[in-house]
Amino acid sequence: MYTPYFSHPDPTIKREAGFLNPTFSSLGNEIGATIKTPYFYPFSESKDLTISPVYYFKQNPLFLGEYREIFKNGDLSLEGGFTEGYKNITSTQTEGSRHHLYGNLNLNFKDKILDESIFNAKIQNVNNSTYLRVNKINSQNDGFKKILIKENDTQLTNEVYFNSFGKNESFNLKAAGYQNIAIEKKSDQYQYLLPDVTYSKYGLFNNNNLNFNSHYKSENINTNQNKSTFINNLDYSTSENYTDSGVNYKFLTKINNINYNSDYNAPKKNTNNEINPILGFDAAVPFGKLSKESEEYIMPRLFTRYAPGKTTNSISNNTLLTTDNLFSMNRLSNDELIEKDLSFNLGFDWLWQERFVPGNNSKKEVSKAGLSVGQVVKFNKDPDMPKSSSLQQKSSDFVTQANYFIPKNFEIKIKNTIDNEINGVYYSDLNFKKFFNNGEINFNFYEKNKYIGNERNAKANFISSLTDSTKLKIESDRNLKTDTTNFHKLSVENENECIRYGFYFQKNYSTDKDVRPSTSIFFGVTLLPFGDNFTSSNLIPSIGGKQVF
Repeated sequence: MYTPYFSHPDPTIKREAGFLNPTFSSLGNEIGATIKTPYFYPFSESKDLTISPVYYFKQNPLFLGEYREIFKNGDLSLEGGFTEGYKNITSTQTEGSRHHLYGNLNLNFKDKILDESIFNAKIQNVNNSTYLRVNKINSQNDGFKKILIKENDTQLTNEVYFNSFGKNESFNLKAAGYQNIAIEKKSDQYQYLLPDVTYSKYGLFNNNNLNFNSHYKSENINTNQNKSTFINNLDYSTSENYTDSGVNYKFLTKINNINYNSDYNAPKKNTNNEINPILGFDAAVPFGKLSKESEEYIMPRLFTRYAPGKTTNSISNNTLLTTDNLFSMNRLSNDELIEKDLSFNLGFDWLWQERFVPGNNSKKEVSKAGLSVGQVVKFNKDPDMPKSSSLQQKSSDFVTQANYFIPKNFEIKIKNTIDNEINGVYYSDLNFKKFFNNGEINFNFYEKNKYIGNERNAKANFISSLTDSTKLKIESDRNLKTDTTNFHKLSVENENECIRYGFYFQKNYSTDKDVRPSTSIFFGVTLLPFGDNFTSSNLIPSIGGKQVF
């Protein structure tokens, strides 16, 4: 039997055209078995094209293509595909062709406007909401390709932006169109942003604590609702000061100027102008305890915040109160929605860890533990604050965060929102990681209840190194609210200096139009370049880390 030769790339070998290794898979009952036979063609040392016909045993073939080019100051990646669609038309397997086109252009410049500048253009186009999932189209990360596509993409972005950075200032310009292909009505899928301009100046008037930010944007949302906003922020904070008793404190101020014109209530129609002064006082009393074996700290903290006026209606805003934004001047993360009135933000942080002994290389990591608890207290209720935040009440819910880490054993992190009368837990995010000599187990439990949301999910994965070059990975995802499983995944992958091959099994249970519960089996082989994965700053030919048969 004739055995074809192959050439294996290293940095000294000229790039050649030819067929790459084929892949075989099964994508369930509707699609059936598939064979993918890529053909690689290098135009030069810096650009190449891969055409990948995918032959389906039960349906029309799918044609995939990928173009890559690298420049001295950037790179370009394009990925696209086309299929005539289903052979047999049913109520779910609708007629018509399917296609996609994704692209990303990155360019870097020196001394353009400011010291460094980045230009990016992004294209994302899919003409069918389930096409990527049905055909399981994903950009694979092999050390050379950019991950442009994920099969669960439904939020598509087409944009161009230019960012320029200096020592103490930045300038950003963006124009974008967003499409949610999961929405049935075509005209309701689109939102536009043209333009979006931001200028920031840090250390204004040579004062490191004084910063200025100006932001203008014009947007079209919800089927031809138009709004333009021009927002200016001036922020100032004093340096930290310490009293003789050990209390450290600082004052914060912010002047927020909002100007907008809207043809709908967002929150007010027509042209509106607002000036919102915000004052803050942040104080803490740190305590510490040190010994030869460990160090321990506890820090009670009080952040007093005041903004005169009445809060703009932000009930539908999805902000959650957490330990991360408890002491923030802009808790809603939106300069158009300013939290008003007087609030006292109370909390404390506790930290414990083993002391690292210099020169003890046998223990580079140390055990750690931490706990943060906080609450917001007000004199008045504020019905215009986000319902999900509990900040409508005089006393918010308690927010907590805890973590515990023992090197080479386990790590646990948990966030909670607890009812202010300790009657229930409304939000939980638990992450547990168990370490073994040759692997680890990761578990995540996520839940929202009451006014915060209506979700309950559990995810788990197990990763084990069966040998130095072979890895086993098992994943599972379950919706505990509906008592349904989203998917199970199993993979066994082996990689050495020049080859990676693996077996992958996935069982999906989700249903959506022509997406049906399915079992997918995939076997893949990839020959790897010798040596390191070179980048554009080293050798340009590295983007062609391909193997030709």
